[in-house]
Amino acid sequence: MAVPTHAELINYSFETVVTGQGTVAGGTLAVNPAELVGVTGGAGLTWNQGGYQNVSSSLLDSDGNATGVSFTTDFTALRSFGGVPVGGLQVFDNLALIDRAAGRNATATITFTGLTSGLAYDIWLMGGRGVSGNGSEGLSSTISTTNAVSSSSSQILDNNDGGSQVSFGEYVENANFVFFDDVVADSSGEITFSITGADSDDSNFDSLTADSRPGLSGFQIEAIPEPSSLALLGLGGLCVLRRRRG
Repeated sequence: MAVPTHAELINYSFETVVTGQGTVAGGTLAVNPAELVGVTGGAGLTWNQGGYQNVSSSLLDSDGNATGVSFTTDFTALRSFGGVPVGGLQVFDNLALIDRAAGRNATATITFTGLTSGLAYDIWLMGGRGVSGNGSEGLSSTISTTNAVSSSSSQILDNNDGGSQVSFGEYVENANFVFFDDVVADSSGEITFSITGADSDDSNFDSLTADSRPGLSGFQIEAIPEPSSLALLGLGGLCVLRRRRG
């Protein structure tokens, strides 16, 4: 991916597609484009939709432009809840996760590829399991990265934080999404996250009565422009002003 000259935003929602083809839609998305957790959205923004396995095709940015970015996971199942909780955000309608047969307290990974080596990205990972019949389990996991990052390299996602399940009508940090600040793509242009289902004996998850499986509902990635790119943008703006004044 070429070094962006502006903040490039990629939105992805896991949907009921058997293999990840990176299906992209516009205004008819199941996910309301205004439901962005990290960056305030608008009706014209593009969301990528697709499966939970390897998405080899280029993801589109929020303006509908190809980015060259893709991802791989080792999730083994996609759960569609057939409707979000009343008043809930559409992104929580589907969940990519490790199948029950693989065991609880398992670890899954998601690797973003095609990024710009050495460039920093803000990344939001969303995960929720909270409709009727599934709400008792919730979703609880530890999400971590070995890439360089400004924020903590390990975050807690716990739908059952505080002993009662979080409302899925709003984003609550560390309850149904986690945020990683300035994650730096490695020399191969990759960023990897490990997602480990919570152990009920872990004191960080004191409301759990059984081990949890790892899963994600969607993600957002925003490229952070390099200082030199920002400077060029600033110079460009000055040139425009001078021309107008001239």
